[in-house]
Amino acid sequence: MSKKISQDDKKNVLWSKPSIHPLNSGTINKFGSRPFTDIQSNIDGVPVQELIEKYGSPLFVISEKQQRGNSRRIQRAFSSRYPHVQFGWSYKTNYLNAVCNVFHQEGLWAEVVSEFEYEKDIGEAATDVQNELSK
Repeated sequence: MSKKISQDDKKNVLWSKPSIHPLNSGTINKFGSRPFTDIQSNIDGVPVQELIEKYGSPLFVISEKQQRGNSRRIQRAFSSRYPHVQFGWSYKTNYLNAVCNVFHQEGLWAEVVSEFEYEKDIGEAATDVQNELSK
């Protein structure tokens, strides 16, 4: 037999039985976010179908325009409050030559923690190479 509790009584309750209620906010993926549904028919003006016909599928595409734009936006946002902020990335997670070149051109530093990463960055000025010991 269940007893209704008034709003005044609820304020004085020290403990209440936990309950689980489903959230009907849509389906989420295994990472806890909604699936990406913004389908693009082109990337930087190039039709996706044309890319698939030329290179096959699945295809991993990186937009230099988007990469530069994102880099500039985040640097502008932080440097307005923190004028001496320095951005960097890890070769471990972003080691494609084209990606690295764009990051270097945009003024970002590369974090180097292994021989592979050092060899990858050997052509850059020594001041652009960061490692765990220099932090």
